[in-house]
This record gives sequence, structure tokens and C-alpha cells, in this order.
Amino acid sequence: MQRIDRRPLYLQVHDILVDRIARGHWRLGEPLPAEGSLADELDVSVGTLRKALELLEASHIITRQQGRGTFVADYANSSMTLRFNPFRAGDGTMLHGQIEVLESQSAEATTHEAARLNIAVSAPVLRWRTLRQRDDTPYMLEQAVAPAARFSLFAESPPDTFEILSLAQLHGIVVGRLGERVRAIGCPADVADVIRVACGAPIIEFDRTTHDVNGEIIEWRLAWCDLGDGWYAQER
Repeated sequence: MQRIDRRPLYLQVHDILVDRIARGHWRLGEPLPAEGSLADELDVSVGTLRKALELLEASHIITRQQGRGTFVADYANSSMTLRFNPFRAGDGTMLHGQIEVLESQSAEATTHEAARLNIAVSAPVLRWRTLRQRDDTPYMLEQAVAPAARFSLFAESPPDTFEILSLAQLHGIVVGRLGERVRAIGCPADVADVIRVACGAPIIEFDRTTHDVNGEIIEWRLAWCDLGDGWYAQER
């Protein structure tokens, strides 16, 4: 392992592991080699390797299971889902509800979409709108856009789900960080009609970008939510 980078060694090891995961060297849900073997391969101490693994675990890129080893995060069976569903009912339980797909389409990126996704204007994108309901009562309208180049299977046939974690797993994309902004607004008229609240009523607007482990944006999502007696309780 060349020592030309002046950053701490564990950060260099972290970047090497991220690159391997991003390239599919270890796929989602697959185990990493034993710590001793991996440390030997990278020519670092086990302590240095563990510091790098701790960073990966904190970013939800890997999971470490006592007695079993270290695995690339499997989004269907990991705490990653908590980061993407921060909504809780009044009793504190996670809000799942039913998801209705209102529309989905292939299109060309608008100027605003291109800026948020960091892609070229008119580049192919995928758009979809979904409505979340609980007990047949709508509580959140979402609209999302993603670069079509990252989700080629989408173009072949509509997926069973438009949840970004499921789409990422299907395409072998390792999810990294989230960028999220939250604000209270008066409900716009077009949203009010869908989530069945009065126009101008106070609701919460969420603006979220989801990034892969290399920092590239794989989805931009806007959501308008009327939680009633519920809570927003994000866990990072």
C-alpha cells in the first residue's frame, strides 16, 4: 500500500474500502474478509482497519454483527430504513402505511432538476409521484426525480416499488449520505387537493437528496406531509 497520502492512514483505508464496495467488489449483503486478513492485505494494523470500519458503519455502508462478521449493508434488513422513514405515529411506532403510485415517467431534466441532481440540462431522468396513506387517509405526497443513467432497469419495466433503497439495491448502488431540509409551509392548493387538507393549512415540506458512497446524487425528492398527531424523528 503506497503511503503518499498525508491524511491519517485509517482515512486512506476507509476510501479504499468505499471504492471497492462502490465497484461491486463486495455486493450488498455480502461479508467482508476477516479483519486480520483484510488488514494484512492492505498492509495496515488491525487497529487502523477497525477505525476505518467504524467510519463505514457510522455511515450505514456496512453492518457489523457480533459473532458473524462485517457485511455490506443489506437495505432490506438493516437500520438504514430508519434514516429513510423518520415518521412516527402518535404512539411512537414507525409509520408505514400504503403507497399509491400516482404517476411515473421518463423525461428530460429541467434546469432546476439538473442543478439539484448535478447533471446536464435535458439529460434523461425518471420522475414519479407517490401518495402515502394510513387507514385510507392520505398523509404525504412525494415527488422524486433520478438520473436515468443510474437506474437502467427502470426503463425496461416499471419497478414494484419506488422506494430509493429498493431501487438502489436492485441496481447495485451503495447508498451514502442524505442531505435534507425541512420547513413548515402553508399547503399549496395542488397538494391540498391530494392530501385532503385545507389550502394554506400548516404542513411540513421535506427536500431531500440521496447520495451514493462516491457522493453522486441518485435522487432528489420533495414531500409534503400532514402528520396529524405524528412525529418527525430522524435517526442518523
